[in-house]
Amino acid sequence: MNFDATSLITKPILLRLAIGVGFVVSAVLITNVVWLVVDRPFNSPVFLGAIILSAWLVGFRSAILTSILSGIAMKYFFVVPLHQFTGDPQVMVRLTVFVVEGIILAALIERLRIASDRIRASKEELQALTEHQRTLREDEQKRIAREIHDELGQVLTTIKMDIHFLNSRITACDSDVSKAEISSDLKNLSDVVDGTISSVRRIASELRPSVLDDFGLVAAFEWQTQEFQ
Repeated sequence: MNFDATSLITKPILLRLAIGVGFVVSAVLITNVVWLVVDRPFNSPVFLGAIILSAWLVGFRSAILTSILSGIAMKYFFVVPLHQFTGDPQVMVRLTVFVVEGIILAALIERLRIASDRIRASKEELQALTEHQRTLREDEQKRIAREIHDELGQVLTTIKMDIHFLNSRITACDSDVSKAEISSDLKNLSDVVDGTISSVRRIASELRPSVLDDFGLVAAFEWQTQEFQ
């Protein structure tokens, strides 16, 4: 099951800000737990991770708040003197740089998320278009199959019956069929064959109009319009 980040992006702004604050609180807790097993500070990557998650899941504005709160939390909990705010210029510069870096990172993540959403939307549109084309192709195949069955099938059956009937008349022992009658039957049979040829040409034209290959798309549109009228 894929997680859809847009489900959080569309939430009210206060809820998204609260989620960003939750990421900062989680980073503080994780950093404190990590400090129980390591001797060296391990706080910046965790808070940067909180900023990245906030930017990706709840938007750029929430990520700005997360960056600011992350800088304050780092100063308060993990920079000596602990649990105090001093005016040490060096510390304040480091935290300011961290906040600026977090905001820049959030902006990049936001752009990446937007690009990802657009790619996903384009992929969904492409899938919908492919499905629509497949449906149209299947409908066209059904129409052609039905037309071939209804028209050509019936005509070919008629031709076969006429040939059988004509053959039975000619080969009958007591047949007194005249040449005129045979000629009339053959003419009728020829007319049926001509009609079948016309049907085949019409179906072939509907599948791939020759005017499209000979004169181009505009002429094919004009021809199709005239046929429709």
